[in-house]
Amino acid sequence: MDYILHYDYAAFVLSVIIIIHFYHKKGIRTNQTYVFMVCLWTGVITALMDVLTVWVDRERMAVPLVYILNVVYLTAFNMMPFMYHLYLRLATKEAAKWTIFDKVTLFGPVLFSLALIWTTPLTKLIFYYNLEDGYGHGPGFILLYVATAVYMVGTVTITIWHRKELSPWQCVSVMFYVATTLIGVLIQIFTPHVLMLQFVASLSLLLLYMSLENAEIDEDKYLGVYNRRGFEKKIPEFIRRENEFHVLVVNITNYQSLREVVGMN
Repeated sequence: MDYILHYDYAAFVLSVIIIIHFYHKKGIRTNQTYVFMVCLWTGVITALMDVLTVWVDRERMAVPLVYILNVVYLTAFNMMPFMYHLYLRLATKEAAKWTIFDKVTLFGPVLFSLALIWTTPLTKLIFYYNLEDGYGHGPGFILLYVATAVYMVGTVTITIWHRKELSPWQCVSVMFYVATTLIGVLIQIFTPHVLMLQFVASLSLLLLYMSLENAEIDEDKYLGVYNRRGFEKKIPEFIRRENEFHVLVVNITNYQSLREVVGMN
């Protein structure tokens, strides 16, 4: 099959740009921030592995190598919906408050998917490969889409349930992620040679970064210190880790007028 890889190239470039900006800004590090970092690196690895698996298929490389690379690719790719869903759960509910149902619905689908993927070299359930026919999807590949759909439904449910805790822009970014992922999956099913799902995931990460993880929205643009949003993100981390900290409150009367007269330097 003659695969179209342009979207994978674009996904790789976009993910790298986000990573560079993310590390350059050095914003507040919270649990969901670390999950977001894993999402970014997973996106880069997935785009690279997608291109690499297409190349080894075209070159009819050794069968064991093809299986290893495709298992790595599918593992990384199917971690994306899980990581996105995990990020949203951490943003709306502390892990210490998760119920058994929360944990089962969070980890169940991804563990099911990984079990299918990792046993595929033996079962051929998810994909198969031979030198004559090349790469092909197995009868159980649709189960990976089902697992992804479970996370999509869960993500929408959490967004609707916690809509008052999220900004309109954050809700839009989540809905965009869900809608574009579903569209991408449909396109992938009917036109499997167009590899665009990773590009869709990269766009979603960009929106997530702009709405939830952009360090600039946690800082006062004039003073260079944390604003109220940054304060509300940082304090729970100190409390959870039982770190000793002090809070200094300064109220400057007519601050705006003072800044206009004296300046920021």
